Amino acid sequence: MTPKRHSLKDGPLLMAVEKNDVPAATRCLAEGWSANTLDLDGNTPLLRAAFLGEVPLLSLLLKEGADVAHANDLGYNALHFAAQEGHVGVARALLASGAPVDAPDQHGNTALFRAVYAEQAELVACLLAAGADPERRNRHDVSPRELADNLGFECF
Repeated sequence: MTPKRHSLKDGPLLMAVEKNDVPAATRCLAEGWSANTLDLDGNTPLLRAAFLGEVPLLSLLLKEGADVAHANDLGYNALHFAAQEGHVGVARALLASGAPVDAPDQHGNTALFRAVYAEQAELVACLLAAGADPERRNRHDVSPRELADNLGFECF
């Protein structure tokens, strides 16, 4: 059975995450809302918290069983969002919780590729320390290392 998807209007946990309202999110979880509730694009509250860079909210969701490996309809997971936005604390928390470091999105891009593209040097270092592969090629046959060279971004 396909899980029901919610808009922000009918998904109070999703709205609490958007507002970075930890007490409201805590109440929603206590009332039975799943930490893996989906929005209309397949994003979970954890993906939104990672995108927004909200470590306390992310920690709450992880404690409540959020799926650290879940990817949305485009194949983006929480680590992809943390990488592109430069949220090092979020990335560290996700990696410590078992986030897959080299999971590809629909284009074959990993979190490392997204961090390089966004020129997030500290995040690149964090991902490399966690074992990210700088030679892993995407569907366009480009690796994160090659992308960095093309951008003139010295991070390796």
